[in-house]
Amino acid sequence: MKFTIAVSTRLSSAVGYEEERDSISRDWIKLFNNLSINNYILLPNMETNMINKYCDYHSVNGFLLTGGDIIGNDITRDKVELAALNFAKDKCLKVLGICRGMQMISSFFGGTLKAVDGHLAKRHQINDSSSRKVNSYHTFAIDNLPECFNVNYRSNDNSIESISHKELPWHGCMWHPERDKIIHPMDKKIIRSLFSL
Repeated sequence: MKFTIAVSTRLSSAVGYEEERDSISRDWIKLFNNLSINNYILLPNMETNMINKYCDYHSVNGFLLTGGDIIGNDITRDKVELAALNFAKDKCLKVLGICRGMQMISSFFGGTLKAVDGHLAKRHQINDSSSRKVNSYHTFAIDNLPECFNVNYRSNDNSIESISHKELPWHGCMWHPERDKIIHPMDKKIIRSLFSL
């Protein structure tokens, strides 16, 4: 069976052009290359009524919701990611949310966010068995997590850093594995699992 993961994009602009463009960080391309991942497509910020047809056409069977942007700042992206999550929920597909992506997964089920200090451009510990330090590039954290999720890890200030859905194959983390020079073995395992490698 062919596995294709749709990777969410963010709105970007090009100097001298008056057109909207969708993009992902080049850090993701480097990570995909390092892990020999080539079974992905970009999920453009399109009309939401096109999502199902687009995903069916490309045989999408999982989603990687990337970071960047605060939920609510780009309504088009918000709507596309919510439509993608509806598609994934209906078909019980894998989803991995990174930073904003994890927040979106929680919000999809009614979770709320709160502003946090000390999580922007920092490294901090999470409560895993090795007291791992992760990167942090966010100003919002999950406030109320829906009961359908388990908390995997928290930071020292008790902020939620990683979640998993209790029934669906959905996971999220607030750190950015694509920004680390050397990918942590735990992150490698999660990403390779998403891409069924």
